[in-house]
Amino acid sequence: MKKMKLTILAVVVGVVALVIGITSYKKAGHKQDAPVVQQMAAAEASINALRSSERHTALFNEAAGAMYGFQWIKDDGNYNKVDPEAGELYIPQALRAQFDLPPDQVKLTPKLAEAIANVEREIQIKRRDGVKKTLAAQKETHLWFDLATLSEPYQKAAKHLIEASYWTHELYKLQMDKNAEETALTIYFETDPDTIQLFDRNAAAICGRYGDKLCSILPDFTAPVVGAIMWPDNMDQKTFDDIKADSKDLKNDPLLSPFTVVKRDDKGELKAIPYSQFEPFKKIMDKVASLMEQASDVEGIDKSFADQLKLQAQAFRSDDPKPYFQSDEAWGKAAGELDLTVGPYETYEDPYGTKSMFEFMLGAEDKGTTEVVQKFMPVLPHIEQMFSLTVGPDIYQARTIKNVPPLRVVNVIVGTGEMRKAGGPSIAFSLPNIGPMAEEGRSKRVIFSNHHEAKYQILRPIAEIAIVPEQLQYVDPQSFVFDSTFHEIMHGIGPQRESKVGDSTVQLMIGEDYDSIEEAKANVGGVWAADVLFDNNIITQEQLKSIQTTYVAGLLRIMRFGAGEAHARGAALEFSYLFNHGAIEIKDGRFAVNYDKFQDVLMGLVGEIGRALATGDKTAVKMLLVDYPAKMPPIMNEMAKKFAVAGIPRDVALVYHVKGLAAQ
Repeated sequence: MKKMKLTILAVVVGVVALVIGITSYKKAGHKQDAPVVQQMAAAEASINALRSSERHTALFNEAAGAMYGFQWIKDDGNYNKVDPEAGELYIPQALRAQFDLPPDQVKLTPKLAEAIANVEREIQIKRRDGVKKTLAAQKETHLWFDLATLSEPYQKAAKHLIEASYWTHELYKLQMDKNAEETALTIYFETDPDTIQLFDRNAAAICGRYGDKLCSILPDFTAPVVGAIMWPDNMDQKTFDDIKADSKDLKNDPLLSPFTVVKRDDKGELKAIPYSQFEPFKKIMDKVASLMEQASDVEGIDKSFADQLKLQAQAFRSDDPKPYFQSDEAWGKAAGELDLTVGPYETYEDPYGTKSMFEFMLGAEDKGTTEVVQKFMPVLPHIEQMFSLTVGPDIYQARTIKNVPPLRVVNVIVGTGEMRKAGGPSIAFSLPNIGPMAEEGRSKRVIFSNHHEAKYQILRPIAEIAIVPEQLQYVDPQSFVFDSTFHEIMHGIGPQRESKVGDSTVQLMIGEDYDSIEEAKANVGGVWAADVLFDNNIITQEQLKSIQTTYVAGLLRIMRFGAGEAHARGAALEFSYLFNHGAIEIKDGRFAVNYDKFQDVLMGLVGEIGRALATGDKTAVKMLLVDYPAKMPPIMNEMAKKFAVAGIPRDVALVYHVKGLAAQ
């Protein structure tokens, strides 16, 4: 059946259907019995929805077949007219009498309308149950921050920036659904509180990566095309491939810039429009820029932080296709009590893996933890050299990393946009991933201390079920933070997204699998790099064991994100590779780390991934991501059932509370 997204608000569709129902019922010569008229209208609205969504049709046929023995079998393609007599409903002749139908005709009678309405009611019960299950997959967790813990200048600056976070989230919602405002009206007319809560959580009418198959935000089971606003209407893979084929400079082509939308002009030619000049974004970006400027004018904040805010405000108004490189440099150098990340950055939501999406993170430095993890950074140039040796110097030549990249650990005050994406919040990042900072290995790493605390409440119960008791002592909160720190360090090691491969780049050569293999590189590479720290007497043997064991438990946590999610795909490759090479063993129905083999096996996987990335080998990447997950340990399904029975959520849904916002 041809797909079509309904553009009329659900409430309007209902009114239209009601009018049609009254009219058709009058024409049939019936009296205006209000309940019957409403039943007829509801049935016609259900028929209209069947023309909109293949998912809805499948659920309708499943329920209607079980309840009444009829099905929707053909579609006449007339989407502008609700015509119950067009013959789309197949009702066996033997069943027609119970719906007051003649043997040779199918039309909408009151009894048939009642049956259709009952089927639709059953579908909506299942839909709401799917929404409830999807909500329950993420544990709602509340994080609190008191502005009084900041000095007065930073309290004032924070208030401006927290307001900017709301506007940044509005930009993100537009990127998630180009009809965001209309969709919101539809959802808020929905009386089901769970549906509204899931819509607000995911910033779009999508169920996210944990979505139950019956979950749908919209009652007609349609969903927005995420990222559609950043591409022309009727965008498809062929158009994207043509853009790449026609480009004379893939790296600098405005059409392929992460910071432009692509539309067609009056002649049908493709053109690139900087985010700041794109009408749906422009006013909101200017509002965010103004709030950053107001924060930069607060007396008493660190000059480097004020400089960052001013340059980011300029970037938000710039018409340059790549305007953020200068402000990224300022962000890397900024000091003071607050850390701000704001702008369009890497996303896994863009269907073509090219455009960036808006995110906002305001955090207060966790000085104690920052001091602990900063001691890892001086060996980063050595890790780059070791990576080259592991991959092969003839395949990947190590870069010279002259300066130690910035790293901070913060407690997040508020996070919006991509920071609170549908699948769950981030625990750290390494940004930017394009431009001079990324290419020279100077990307800034930011670790979120309070996010780790929240997610450890999921990691620990997983470990208690899956890891052998004698190794549980090696799963601890500090190692969880260390693993994330090493992960982010490794994002800046080795080939980068825009590293040249012939006339192309690594990301463009590998295509849709790039994000998954890059996450695998960072994850497995981070634990491999921990051995470099051990060799340099920065961590102890016991700490190395803790890092390795916590990492294995973490893979089990990440794989629960869903088979199509980038981190989960990478984790499935890692876990299966380690198991099939003897670094993870099964003992008494649980997993045990073989510490004697672990480092050598890690090195083997780092080498395979590194070679595939350095050469842009799309086939090798595909084989890694497909072949190994197909060879999972035999107890994996049983382990997943144990996690479910124990009621362990898949992730957290964070709610931020800021005390002191109202005080002036």
